[in-house]
Amino acid sequence: MSSSLTNWMIFLTYRIRDGADADGYDDWLRSIDNPFFNTIPGIKCYTNWKVHGSPSPLPFTHFDFLEIDDVNKLESLWFNSELNTFRIEWVRLWGRDVPDPNNALCYLCGSNSSSAAPQANLVLEPAPGKGSNNGAWTTRELLHKHYALGPSDTWRTTDFNDASMRFANFNVNYTAAPLEAGAMNNDAAFSATLIAAPEGFVVRES
Repeated sequence: MSSSLTNWMIFLTYRIRDGADADGYDDWLRSIDNPFFNTIPGIKCYTNWKVHGSPSPLPFTHFDFLEIDDVNKLESLWFNSELNTFRIEWVRLWGRDVPDPNNALCYLCGSNSSSAAPQANLVLEPAPGKGSNNGAWTTRELLHKHYALGPSDTWRTTDFNDASMRFANFNVNYTAAPLEAGAMNNDAAFSATLIAAPEGFVVRES
C-alpha cells in the first residue's frame, strides 16, 4: 500500500505459468505492467509482489495491491476496456490454463486503520476472528476475474468459502529485509518482496 491513507484496495493473488520467471516476468512487470496500471483512472496506487516465504503452502506465487479511489465506481474500473484487453494479453504471455481456479478470485478489502510507510518487503498475517474487523484490512467482497472465467452476473459476491476466508481479516507489516518462513509465528502468514511500484512508493529504506 502507499503511505497515504486509502479506504479500499483489491488484493489480487495469482500463479504464473511454469518458466515465466526465467522468461523475464519481473522485468515485464517493471517496464510494462506496473506503469500501465498506474495510468488507469480510478487506480490510486498499484504494486506487484512476489511471495518469499511461508510456513505452509500457498495456492499463489505472486500478488498485487490495487488501491482504488472510489469503491462506488468499482464496476466501471473493473470492466475498463483497456484493462480487459491488457488482461487477455497477460493470460497469453504469462497465464496458466484458463480457467485456473487459483487465478479465479481476488479480494475487495476495506481499511480499518491508516497504512504504515511502505518498504520493499512485507509480512502479510491473517488476523483471528472470522467475520470481525481484527485486522488492519477486512475483505468485504470477493471479485471474479472475468477475463479468466468469462462473463458472469455474479462478478462480485459476499459468499465466502473456507479457502477465501483465510484473508477475511489481515495485517500488512513492512520490513527492511525479507522474512524467512521459519521466523513466522503464524502458519497462515507469508512474506513477500516488492517487484514493481510507481515512482516514490518505497519511502522508508530501513
